This record gives sequence, structure tokens and C-alpha cells, in this order.
Amino acid sequence: MNFEIAIALQLFDNFSRQLFQAKESLDRFNKGLAESQNRLKSLSEIMKKAFDPKVIWESSEKVENFSARIAQATALPLAGMTKMLKDFSSLENARVEMELAYMTKTGLPKEIESINKQIDELGIKLPGSAEDFYRVATALKATGMEIEKIAGGGLKAASYAWVLFKREASPEQVAEYMQEFSNAFKIPSSQFEAFVDDLQRLKFASGLSLSEIAYSTKYFSAQLNQLGVTGRESFRLMGAWMLRAYL
Repeated sequence: MNFEIAIALQLFDNFSRQLFQAKESLDRFNKGLAESQNRLKSLSEIMKKAFDPKVIWESSEKVENFSARIAQATALPLAGMTKMLKDFSSLENARVEMELAYMTKTGLPKEIESINKQIDELGIKLPGSAEDFYRVATALKATGMEIEKIAGGGLKAASYAWVLFKREASPEQVAEYMQEFSNAFKIPSSQFEAFVDDLQRLKFASGLSLSEIAYSTKYFSAQLNQLGVTGRESFRLMGAWMLRAYL
């Protein structure tokens, strides 16, 4: 009898456990169904709004306004960055062109280090960019000026001259004029900077252009050299005559 009761209790326990598990499964199913219905309802509202012309127009305006704000916020920094990269590229090209002009069979001469250093200093000291002074250095080499003369004062003098006369001549033209003056009056590199001061005084006193002064040089320098007059003294004599003739 006790054995039959035990079996009956075990059967009841098994049945009740199955009922409880079935109830849990049903509860989970109902919960999942409710969540799915909520998602479908939300999706339906989203789709309705998505195809609502008023909502589309308002969303479009918001996107456009946001895009405009992004464009305004990034336009100036991007423009500044673009200009900076462009300026850096131009500067590097000018430096490479200058070094190529000075290249020899054995590589770059030792004076190139001094020239690069001078250009860095000129770019800070004078109202011009380092790119301009690279162009001056390249042009001086192209005109045939010795590298020792360029590094010894020719570059600085020509750069000062370009700053003074840049409204009427390019860096290349000023470099060419400086080479003409150097050859015509036999000016040593140690006197180059002082010569530029003499040149400036003559230009502003006479009102002549740099090209006119250079043109007159052809007629005076050879005769003065024959008389043994060279350097700044020769140029000053020519300048005095020009002032007397043109004033």
C-alpha cells in the first residue's frame, strides 16, 4: 500500500512539473509576442513618418542645416591647411631647384650649408619669403657668379636689393643685375652690402629705374676700369655723373 502511494505521489510530481514547465514556456511566448507586437507598431510609425512629406521636408532641412554648419566649421581650417601645404610644397620645390643648380659631379659643395642658413635668416629678417631668396640664390648661380662670392656676401646683397626693388624686378632679374654690377665694377664680396646702399641712394636721388642704371653701367665701367678705378669708388663716380646729367 505504501509502495502504491509512493508511485502515485511520484506520478503527480512528474505531472505537476510538466505543467509548471509548460506554463513557463507559455509565459515566455506571450512576452515575446508582446515585444514583437511593440516592435511592429514602432516600425509602422517609423515607416509612416518616413513617407510623410512634412517629415521628409523637416528632416531634409535638418540635414542641410547640419551640413551647412559642418561646412562652415571646416571651411576655414581646410583652406588654411590647403594654403599651408601649397606654400610648403612651393618652398621645397624652390630649395630643390636651388640645390640642383649648385650640384657638381661630387655632390653639393660645402658652401651650400652656409647658403641654406643665410636663406633661413633672410626669410625671417627681410619682408619676403624663403622661397624668394632660394630663387635669388638659384639665379645668381645661373648668371655665373662664383659660389664663394655668393656665400661670401653676394646672396645677402642681392636679397636686400630685391627687397628694395621688387616692384620693378623679379628675384631672377635682380640677381642678374647684381652680377652685372659685380663684373662691371669688380666689386669684392666684402663690399656687396655697402654697394647695395650706394645703389639705393643713386636710384632714389636720380629717379632712374634699376634697369636704366644697369644699362648706363655698360658705358662707364670699362673706361673707369682702364683708369684703375674699381669697386664702390667706380660706381660712385658713375653715380655722380648720372646725377649731374639727369638732374
